[in-house]
Amino acid sequence: MIEELTKPKIKIMICCHKKTDVCTDDIYLPIQVGHAMATYDMDMQKDDKLDGNECDNISKYNNIYCEMTAMYWAWKNIRKVYKDVEYVGLCHYRRYFFIKNSRLKDYIKYFGRKIKSLVRILINKPNGFTIHDPQYYVENTSDTKLSESNKRIFKEICGFDIIATHPCMIIDSTVGSFFNIIGRVYIDLMTEIIDSEFMNYSKSYHQVISGNKLYAANMIILKTELLDEYCAFVFEVLDKHIRYTKEKGICANPETEGTYSRISGYLAEILTCTYINYHKDACKFKELDKCFIKNL
Repeated sequence: MIEELTKPKIKIMICCHKKTDVCTDDIYLPIQVGHAMATYDMDMQKDDKLDGNECDNISKYNNIYCEMTAMYWAWKNIRKVYKDVEYVGLCHYRRYFFIKNSRLKDYIKYFGRKIKSLVRILINKPNGFTIHDPQYYVENTSDTKLSESNKRIFKEICGFDIIATHPCMIIDSTVGSFFNIIGRVYIDLMTEIIDSEFMNYSKSYHQVISGNKLYAANMIILKTELLDEYCAFVFEVLDKHIRYTKEKGICANPETEGTYSRISGYLAEILTCTYINYHKDACKFKELDKCFIKNL
């Protein structure tokens, strides 16, 4: 048991866009994303408010940034609320960081599901691509497996700089090809931005898009001293992407046109992977499991 004084101070945002049950453990901060455009008010932190007042935010662009409006809020505001926070993270109301029980039967069940999934993929020989996403399943947010996991997170991440979930594996494709689903023109434009204006990340970026492993859903935990660097990189690229999309006539108004809906959120996944890939050999990096809440 870690002594209270030595526990790292953690705030992992749980992104919510609808009323739902969430974990109530102190390490979590439920946050309503897209609050600026919402017609309802949830009893939790809003991604456009600080102590009930307007703050630096991009909440009204949640339709294109998705869960990243929460990360932007954290970048600009979380240290004003939690002045001594040491780690800042992001997860989703149905997807949490998870540390499995060390009992042998749990390992057997997990690897049994993993093998069945891979065999099913190989037998079916899918056209295009299939994602193999290793994750556990729990019934609800009150499941004792999740509460036990939350207690272990303190010990597991202490001393690490960046924490992510185990990556998904994209079968018979690459990350770059997988994201063609949002429109190849958007991937090509981001590649152009990285190669011309963020050259220090270029090698890591190309390793990500030419590979088949994806740290999905922008789930990441960072030491607060890395939060500025990570967010500056991600949001500067995304801001330029929106601006150049307009200038090049790809999309006249990305903020309102449906063709650009969720694009920044998807692109952020590639950028998050790029940031992790750039740093993971030089810093203390750790991968955790992920769990999916079934009954929400």
